[in-house]
Amino acid sequence: MYNRQLNTFLKVAELGSFNRAAEQLYVSASAVIQQINSLENDLGVKLFHRSRRGLQLTVAGEYLAAQAPEYVQRGEMLRSRLLELDSQKPCIVVGTSMEEKCRLLYDLWILFSPGNTKYDIRLEVAADRFEMPRQAQLVESIRDGAGWQKGWQFLEFFRSPLHCAVVRDHPLARKQLITLQDLREHGIVFIDRSANQENNRLCEVLSAEQIPFESRPEWTGSLVWECAIKKRILLAPACWNDILVDLLLIPCELDVSVPYGFFYREPVTPPLAEFLAFVRSVYSGADPNQIVPVL
Repeated sequence: MYNRQLNTFLKVAELGSFNRAAEQLYVSASAVIQQINSLENDLGVKLFHRSRRGLQLTVAGEYLAAQAPEYVQRGEMLRSRLLELDSQKPCIVVGTSMEEKCRLLYDLWILFSPGNTKYDIRLEVAADRFEMPRQAQLVESIRDGAGWQKGWQFLEFFRSPLHCAVVRDHPLARKQLITLQDLREHGIVFIDRSANQENNRLCEVLSAEQIPFESRPEWTGSLVWECAIKKRILLAPACWNDILVDLLLIPCELDVSVPYGFFYREPVTPPLAEFLAFVRSVYSGADPNQIVPVL
């Protein structure tokens, strides 16, 4: 009914590599291989031809790659419905991932739930960083043009400043504030996703200040290793301090930030509409620092 091995298989089939699939799924390559081997054993067929030139789908693998997405979607919908029936309450389904954490949701839900006990909230973890679970209705995140954000509505809470992330033995690691001159000397790396209008202003500022920069189309775990080994500066939202735990996030003189808030899908269900209305009333004309913890 609900088989994570199929999600792993689809990602390997898409990328043609165990290693690349593992990177996007935030697991080890050996874990991916083990899941594929288990799936092949359960089905009694080979799904990939393995050779020094890489992976190639077998005939059975090609058929499964074409049919599996619909099966996975139906399984997720069935599982979601079963969980709703089990809870006996209407649910608001929240999508999460390593980047899209519930940093403020819990505090807002605590404020909301004493006056409303008829709804439940349920978390669904994304299989990879490029898409949210199909049943997810609400996601807490920065708005940065990630592919999954297309088609979602956005409710902004505030803007998260961009800080400089460096390793602990970086020459700038002991500074309280990284200056524009520091950035001119060292340069920066940042994520420039397509459809991210926020980065247009960032590029203009960097060019005007004559700061060397390099952009990457997507966030990957290997980027952190690269910045650590090469002593590079990674420009990242301040709210990612719970993600980049091996790096120090230091404020800088760049006056650039990204929106932070809730993404939600339409049509909006009655429970979600009621919760969003509550959140809007809480933030309307109020200081968010007095409502929820500062990120």
